Amino acid sequence: MTITRVLVAAAALLLAAGRAGAVSDAEKCQSSELKTSGKYSFCRLKAEAKAVKTATTPDYGKCDDSFAAKFNQADTNGMGQCPAGATQAQIQAFLTQCSDDVATALAGGPLPDCSGDLATCNASLGTCNGSLGTSNTNLATCNTTLTATTASLTTCNGNLSTCTGDLGTCNTNLGTCNASLTSCSSSLTTVNAGTAAQGDVLSGKTFSSGAGIGLTGSMANIGQQNVTPGTAPVAISQGYHDGTGTVAGDTDLVAGNIKSGVDIFGVTGTVLPSQPLRTGQTQCDQGGGTLGACPGSPSGQDGTTLKGQTRSYTVNANGTITDNRTGLVWEKLDDNNANGIHDFSATFTWYNAFKKIQVLNGNVAGCIALNNPDACCSGAGTGSCTAFAGQTDWRLPNSFELFTLADHGRVSPAIDPTFNTSCAAACTTATCSCTQSDLYWSSTTYQSNPAYAWDVGFNDGGVSATNKSGTFYGRAVRGGS
Repeated sequence: MTITRVLVAAAALLLAAGRAGAVSDAEKCQSSELKTSGKYSFCRLKAEAKAVKTATTPDYGKCDDSFAAKFNQADTNGMGQCPAGATQAQIQAFLTQCSDDVATALAGGPLPDCSGDLATCNASLGTCNGSLGTSNTNLATCNTTLTATTASLTTCNGNLSTCTGDLGTCNTNLGTCNASLTSCSSSLTTVNAGTAAQGDVLSGKTFSSGAGIGLTGSMANIGQQNVTPGTAPVAISQGYHDGTGTVAGDTDLVAGNIKSGVDIFGVTGTVLPSQPLRTGQTQCDQGGGTLGACPGSPSGQDGTTLKGQTRSYTVNANGTITDNRTGLVWEKLDDNNANGIHDFSATFTWYNAFKKIQVLNGNVAGCIALNNPDACCSGAGTGSCTAFAGQTDWRLPNSFELFTLADHGRVSPAIDPTFNTSCAAACTTATCSCTQSDLYWSSTTYQSNPAYAWDVGFNDGGVSATNKSGTFYGRAVRGGS
């Protein structure tokens, strides 16, 4: 007996077995749906039979149209009382599958066992869900169970292809399971391929690799590191750097500021060591004791060769002048008042010139009231017993240092204009710079007669030795080697 005959007979028996008495709308609807379902199955199998005889493809068009119309009509006549829990589309899909299975079996194939397949599928799905739960907490365990789960899913997917209806829920869950397993497998592949160790990852950050899952990095977070070059190599801190640090630079790192033959960070110096200053002379003897344009006669005069370093000075805001060639820092002199410690009119014996130095270094014991009352720190004028320009290493220059200020290209005074500019009554070191065209003491004693000391006369830039009891001018200096 074919399945179609079974379905038709079952429908007839159900209709004949109605209870005695009035038939309800629900029962009428159920009876009509059964009859329609039986006819649909018969129609499809009849189309299959015709196709076998004619060796053509079955045509189910009339069957599908008739079933949809009559099934929906049964629902309408049932006034919403039809007991069926499935929709017309679900019933049609089921009957279609059943008739296809009958045709396959009559053609020599096996009849499917949907209940058995569903049980196998549900069991496999349970295994899958269990494996997935374990995978979420421990990917290592998931990696071990993936092989068995994948085998079960292969069987499950094969059985699912022949099942419909209630298997819809199974298919949904299985899709989620497959997606999760795919993600799991991909994650495991990525983790197993990783080679990072904890020391390779920033401290506080977590990661997974072949070394483990959920590890915490231990690399030190250096952040920004700024490097200032010095005489010894500077170590770069080991760890993570955010790329915002710098290596200090200096605009003074040029060849002209470095001694010849010395290389500093790839810059080779060109400055010749111990090179004296130029004299300042730019004119030449014309052959008869008259100065004029160089080269003059005889040839090779100073004004032509111009040997030595060019003079260069920087006027500082603290009342000092820096000689950029010798490195010496000189006291500026002014015309503030006759008793001022910086006044260019103040004169000293050689011994009292050293007392002026004491005052500049902030030592009150340097009082020289006899010829410079203000140096006693009385408060008048510019006198002060605080260290001049914040420094306490002021001294009287030696004869060679003092002579570096002599400019033999000038007279009265024979000194660079930096030391004699805007000098007028009442001017201060902030507004002027003054020099007398006269003798200035050095700290060097005349060897042939210790009662004398060397001095430089800035009327013409000459050097001489003078009795230490004489009163002349003094200018302090600091620095040098």
